[in-house]
Amino acid sequence: MNRAVAAGAAIALGLALAAGILLPAGAVLVGAAVGFGSLLLPLMVRERRRAASAREIARWLRRWAAGEDVQRDFAVARELRGIEGAINEAVDQWGERTARLEAARQRLEAVLLQMQEGVVVVGPSRRIELVNPAAEAMLRVARSDLLERHFLTAIPDYSLEENLKAVLGEGRPRTWEWRTPDERRLEIGVVPVRSPAGLDAVLVIRDVTVERRLEEMRRDFVANVSHELKTPLTAIRGFVETVLGSVLSDAQRQRFLGVVLSEASRLERLIDDLLDLSRLESGQAMGKKEPVTLEAAVADVREQAQLWAEGRGVELRTETEGEHRVWADPDALRQILINLVDNALKYTPSGGRVVIRTESGPASHRLVVEDNGPGIPAQDLPRVFERFYRVEKDRSRTSGGTGLGLAIVKHLAQSQGGWASVESTPGQGSRFWVTLPALGSGEDAGITERGAE
Repeated sequence: MNRAVAAGAAIALGLALAAGILLPAGAVLVGAAVGFGSLLLPLMVRERRRAASAREIARWLRRWAAGEDVQRDFAVARELRGIEGAINEAVDQWGERTARLEAARQRLEAVLLQMQEGVVVVGPSRRIELVNPAAEAMLRVARSDLLERHFLTAIPDYSLEENLKAVLGEGRPRTWEWRTPDERRLEIGVVPVRSPAGLDAVLVIRDVTVERRLEEMRRDFVANVSHELKTPLTAIRGFVETVLGSVLSDAQRQRFLGVVLSEASRLERLIDDLLDLSRLESGQAMGKKEPVTLEAAVADVREQAQLWAEGRGVELRTETEGEHRVWADPDALRQILINLVDNALKYTPSGGRVVIRTESGPASHRLVVEDNGPGIPAQDLPRVFERFYRVEKDRSRTSGGTGLGLAIVKHLAQSQGGWASVESTPGQGSRFWVTLPALGSGEDAGITERGAE
């Protein structure tokens, strides 16, 4: 009973005592009871209403705290309306904060989804708490096999575990390069972040495999160019010094000058090939595309290729039937074929055979050059289209090759919308081909229009 009830009871008792002086005892008791009841009953009704409102508010708060979507439409006693207003204000503020947090979460998810870098968040207990799609692809492990698992269990590599442990222990960022079991290179940066549970680690992963490969190719290219340029220049200088500093017969002088001329021509071919390759790699077109047949390209170089083959004692055959029409630059096709035939003749011994043929497919045509030479080892096949790569370095160099012919073939094929391929069996020969999109009947106008654009 609160103070109001006690005060009412005291007043009723006082009135009863005052009335007891003037009235008989029975009348006094009845009057006291009536007075006490008239004061106590409204107070009890008000208290019950207030208690019911408090229970309703408590019930609504419990449902709201549990995440239910509840409406604030319950009746509240007048005495508790101040509390109701405070609760409404707090709920509104909470809703605004929640909306802002949800918007921030959605923005963060959108950023993580579109990032090319992988992001992994590891908690203080070294359990993975967040993985974005890029990280999933780079680590080549499904998100379901990463989330909520211990880092070392999900990614069983002790070098990663040691670096992560060092970052969490020292509280300082660290970056290192990780070579994966499948020979990819991932650059991993770890930043420690303070959280309520302790120290989290945020891993940012970048795949630098292609970048490192390009760096190696660039170093190899510079080294190879330097060597290829230095070799003929050294020969030219040596023979010129000999001619200038020695007394030679006319025959010796002519022979030495012939060597100088040969080396100068080789140097010129190398520079021309480097310029052609540079133009192709920069995307500069070698000429205009037009409807052309592969058979026309073969006929264009057949006489020149036949002379080369006879000079090397190699049989040259052409097997072209029908008409294989493509949309290409005729000069590019001619250069592709010359380089492929020249490469085949270099590696085919005297008495061997080189065949030029055309083949068709449902949506593409092939220009094929095959030989029955020594073939190419399996480990060399993926690299034969690289600049300056030679399977047999001595033979290619002595035959006057620059080491750029197949690289030019690859880039020319790509510039025509196709690609170059090779297959070989050691001891049996090699087969090179360039695949180009076929030009079907009735498509000339559309393709011509696209080529003009």
